[in-house]
Amino acid sequence: MDIQPITGSLGAEISGVDLSHPLDTSAFEQIRGALSEYLVLFFPDQDITPDQQVAFGRRFGELHVHPFIPHLEGHKEIIVLGSGDDGPGENTRQSNVWHTDLTYTKTPPMGSLLHAIAIPAAGGDTMFADMYAAFDALSSPIQKFLLDLTAIHDIGHTLTRDEFFSGDGLDKLKRTRERTPPIEHPVIRTHPETGRKALFVNAHFVSHFKDLEPAESDALLAFLLDHVNRPEFQCRHRWAKHDLALWDNRCTQHYAVIDYSTRRTMHRVTICGDVPV
Repeated sequence: MDIQPITGSLGAEISGVDLSHPLDTSAFEQIRGALSEYLVLFFPDQDITPDQQVAFGRRFGELHVHPFIPHLEGHKEIIVLGSGDDGPGENTRQSNVWHTDLTYTKTPPMGSLLHAIAIPAAGGDTMFADMYAAFDALSSPIQKFLLDLTAIHDIGHTLTRDEFFSGDGLDKLKRTRERTPPIEHPVIRTHPETGRKALFVNAHFVSHFKDLEPAESDALLAFLLDHVNRPEFQCRHRWAKHDLALWDNRCTQHYAVIDYSTRRTMHRVTICGDVPV
């Protein structure tokens, strides 16, 4: 097994591994250790079946079944993230922003495995950002202030203005919040395995901060979202067919770039996590 870092902050490529076959304990522990160190791992040329992707995901823990996105037929643990032959569809906007998956739930995922099934000739990259580095780069007074702060994560925050003001916009918001009501999470999360602190705020799902005045909350949120966007926290993956990416959802954000005009199909397996602290 060969592990090569791809940036100074996060990300590594792993070669010499065939995930179509079960890994022995030593190989799996190497991968788990690399994930803790590099936060996102890329495995090139993994021509695996859905069953094999699910089996690899289960080595990390119980698998999540998404409450909204349709799953692959016969595989409830796999969601299909796809676009049509003419490029990105309406729902791709959900990923075309810096975010951490499913933070509007009580127990956001530990991580995800994304397998490239069909990719465009150019474009469609995925970017990842290191939230350890984002926290570490803040000044000490800001760090101390954020440690005591709570953020509200709300799936209703993802509704566009047009959706909200459409004929059934309020009913849609009500139904969504009944199924997944807004949830509170700490702004700074302590990783349960490494003990490191990470910024746990993302543009997609965080609506505001608890106990702050609206103007204060808006200003702080704008500052933190701009802070996350610094290039030194990031890596960018250009996909090839059958690439597999594995990332730690507890200390990263990601951004799917919609700069392509042909079909792009990915299969995602999501690993269950725990309550952020």
